Amino acid sequence: MTRRAALALACACALACAAAAAPARAQSFGAAAFVSAGNGVEIGSGDGQTIVQRSRLFIDIGARTWTDELREVTWGGSVRVEVEGRASVAFVPRAELEQHLGPLAIRPGAGVPMFIAPFTMVGVEGSLMGVLSLGRTLGVFGAVLIDAFFLGTDVPNDSAVLMFNGAIGVELAL
Repeated sequence: MTRRAALALACACALACAAAAAPARAQSFGAAAFVSAGNGVEIGSGDGQTIVQRSRLFIDIGARTWTDELREVTWGGSVRVEVEGRASVAFVPRAELEQHLGPLAIRPGAGVPMFIAPFTMVGVEGSLMGVLSLGRTLGVFGAVLIDAFFLGTDVPNDSAVLMFNGAIGVELAL
């Protein structure tokens, strides 16, 4: 085989491979918006005593996003507003993993709640959410949230505030 014939054969093989390969496409993103409400139990200490009380009713309004290449990992956050008693506002960035079991999606997650007004409080949050799909764009969910706050003007010295909350809500895929 001559050098020209070998080069022609190599070019033909390269063109055949390129033609057989799947067409390139851009990475796509998905997004969803949600609203939920919840409350539960709050545990803290002060004046040498442990205090257990019902946590304040809160509303979360947020969004999450994902890519088609890594659909099971979502990133997002919410604005949390405590609407009972002393109103307060927090931002909660979070990440979640998602596993589908038919129409049900299970989402364990982690977040960093940061209350900014009228006091400050920063902590960590673990969550477990179950989302029931009601079609292509609508879902209803229930969640269990466990928060531990250890920094801020509303956290007693040498102490932490723990919250065990439940929430229900709706989610709309965008």
